[in-house]
This record gives sequence, C-alpha cells and structure tokens, in this order.
Amino acid sequence: MPDLSKMPAFGDGGWFWLSAEGQTFAETMAKQSGSVSTEIADAYRAVFSTPQGQLILRDLEARTVRQPTWVPELPNPEQNGYAREGQNSMYRYIEAQISASLRREALAATTQEGMTK
Repeated sequence: MPDLSKMPAFGDGGWFWLSAEGQTFAETMAKQSGSVSTEIADAYRAVFSTPQGQLILRDLEARTVRQPTWVPELPNPEQNGYAREGQNSMYRYIEAQISASLRREALAATTQEGMTK
C-alpha cells in the first residue's frame, strides 16, 4: 500500500498524480505500492488484447472515465464523486498494466536488436 502521508494533500496545491516523469496516476500508485509485476502486467495485456477483451475495455471506459464524476443533482454529490474517481482509478490501473507490459516488450526488442548488430 502506498504511503499517502508522504504525498501532498490536494488542498496544499499538491497534484502528486501529475508526475514530472510523465507517469499517470495509476502508474505512480502501482509503482509506489510495489504492485508492478511483470507477470500481472503481461496477464492484463493478454486478457485485454483479445477481441473480447478489447470490447470489455471499451465498455469499461465508456462506463467510467467517459462519465461525469460530479452530478450536483444527487443527494451527496461529493461522495458520488469520490466513488466515481475510484472506478476511474481501476480503469486507469488496467491501462497502466497493459502499457507497462508493452513498454517492457518494446525495450526488450530494442535491446535485442542492438545486441544483434
């Protein structure tokens, strides 16, 4: 679990998820929690690379990150916003795992190509 006490609070002007390294929030949180596993990342990529996986990924995106997080008409819009952002974080985590696997494969291919020259 990441140590959130070391991260600046939102009200302190802390936008810790906008990393200077260009990482997404999900990538940053995954690295801090130690959950970046090549086996897990490759499994996410394998599952979501199939036609059915692509269909599910598009559906998840439409139901999460493409929907508003703030709906003032609801009884507790703040609580809804927090819950919605939690859903969005899960989608971003899946994307981060797929991206990590793709980057590692591209790096391995580049390294292998350099060794054969």
